[in-house]
Amino acid sequence: MFEVSFCFWQPRLTSRITEACVSETISILNQQYSSYAFSTGLSDVDSLFIGKNFKDKDEMVFTLRMFAVKHNFEFHTVKSDITRYVLHCIDENCSWRLRATRAGECESYVIRKYVSQHSCDSSLRNVCHHQASARTLED
Repeated sequence: MFEVSFCFWQPRLTSRITEACVSETISILNQQYSSYAFSTGLSDVDSLFIGKNFKDKDEMVFTLRMFAVKHNFEFHTVKSDITRYVLHCIDENCSWRLRATRAGECESYVIRKYVSQHSCDSSLRNVCHHQASARTLED
């Protein structure tokens, strides 16, 4: 007559396949992230210094916002136009400041003045994280 065979789910095999898929996905994402970080300057998010160059204003603004998010503080823009970009810590009495200007006739910007130390209370720095906008985080 007829033979009936059943295919039983094999959890070990499924587990190994799932692990392999997850491992491959993580590997791909790591490669994509590292190239993205390199192209956007995220790899340099910890290193702000006088003389640091950015290819354009968009890259500079993005990097500074990510820097603020990573270091748990907020800043406000004092001046922003075609030739300069001036930031201060959100606390009016804090000494943290950054001033960048356009480098000649090209689109690149360079940090000209930078006071890296905060003199404000750390509990006041992380109020709402205005720098963590949806646009910044999706880039």
